Amino acid sequence: MQVFADKVLFYYRRLVPQHKLVVIFFLYMFVGLVLLSLPCCQKTSVGFIDNLFTSASAVSTTGLVSVPTGTSYTFLGQLIILLLIQLSGVGYMTMSSFLFLHGHSEVPRETQAIMKAEFSVPKDFNLSLFLHSVIYFTLFAEAFGALFLFLAFYFNGGGFFASLWSGIFHAISAFCTAGFTLYPDSLSGFLKVPFVTEITSILSLLGAFGFIPITELVENMMGESKPLSYTSRSIFFSFAVLILFGGIMLTLFEPSLKGNDLTSRIYGAFAQAINAMSTSGYNNVNVANTSFTALCVLMLLMFIGGAPAGTSGGIKTTTAFMLFAVLKGRISGKNSVRLDGKDIPLKKVYVAASTLIFYMVVLYFIVLLLTISEKAPFQQIVFDALAALSTGGISSGLTEKMTAFGKLVLIAAMFIGRIGVITFGLSFFVQNEQPQEPAKKVDIAV
Repeated sequence: MQVFADKVLFYYRRLVPQHKLVVIFFLYMFVGLVLLSLPCCQKTSVGFIDNLFTSASAVSTTGLVSVPTGTSYTFLGQLIILLLIQLSGVGYMTMSSFLFLHGHSEVPRETQAIMKAEFSVPKDFNLSLFLHSVIYFTLFAEAFGALFLFLAFYFNGGGFFASLWSGIFHAISAFCTAGFTLYPDSLSGFLKVPFVTEITSILSLLGAFGFIPITELVENMMGESKPLSYTSRSIFFSFAVLILFGGIMLTLFEPSLKGNDLTSRIYGAFAQAINAMSTSGYNNVNVANTSFTALCVLMLLMFIGGAPAGTSGGIKTTTAFMLFAVLKGRISGKNSVRLDGKDIPLKKVYVAASTLIFYMVVLYFIVLLLTISEKAPFQQIVFDALAALSTGGISSGLTEKMTAFGKLVLIAAMFIGRIGVITFGLSFFVQNEQPQEPAKKVDIAV
């Protein structure tokens, strides 16, 4: 047994960071499956595929469910789901590295490489400060969120312990943009309850903003007075523009909100736009009966998603910003890509373009497979496929009715979405670095 373990460890150490990241998340998912399959974790009998789906959804912080969480799993099962969400959302490597730093001066290089592959932080980023910012900010945000949500649930008629557990569960789920809920109607039943929608929306935004802006704000608070980086400014600007766009469009075209007064319509629309943009997965509107216009808006927000080094999915706001700069440069007839008056390195442009291309290729094949296995309207298939790949978690109502094959396809989509499409793609092609000869140039018409 020891010989086998040594061999496994030997081969693991030879893997590049992208391969290790795939292995780590696969192990998360497998352990979650085993634990959720235990009879003590289930209120009702839950099949293998549904346990695997729940584990994958929790590990990927997606929030899509094939069985309702609150009525299918016991307190122990719900606790396991919450631990999977927390470990995946913040990252096991982040937590272990944080603890490691308290007895050492530096994180091992191997761990640094895996973390940078997972969070997409700049190479020159202060990793020690980043780790402390992630852990402390996460604990602070989730603790205050849990407190306010507990009060909201308790004063809305819930029992003390039930409200306490619900507050903790939804605070962690919201901050990690996981979208898991203990209620069958998501949180739509609490739309008019003070604090619930506001707190979950704020937590989702904080998680989706990513830890890069948070780390920079911490640096400023520590006395290092300097302006926010272009990355942080582009993140805040992108969120403001897209949420404003989504909120206005949903106010005008979301049918389930039209029966409410104007204030309630605006409130519900912007809350749903935040949920889609942060890929938190909570429903404030009935997506199954929404208009095509509203579906298109929600899909755009989920497609772009949150910021790098955060808990949300999608291609990321910075990637969308970069692609817009490329398009603007080509339309203007320029040969360079410029943002804020500065040239962007060609390598960054390649990463953004590759992310978009690979994302669309993966999405196409997911939709193709689902059209073969599922008898459902095409718009529902596309919406749920995008919700899985973007880890958006907002379902059109199709997921619970899917065949076993369809659920397996979505499991793969959620897994790829959590790792990141470009990281997943690199895991197939990247090998340990070898010296390369200079490549010959080729001319091709474009």
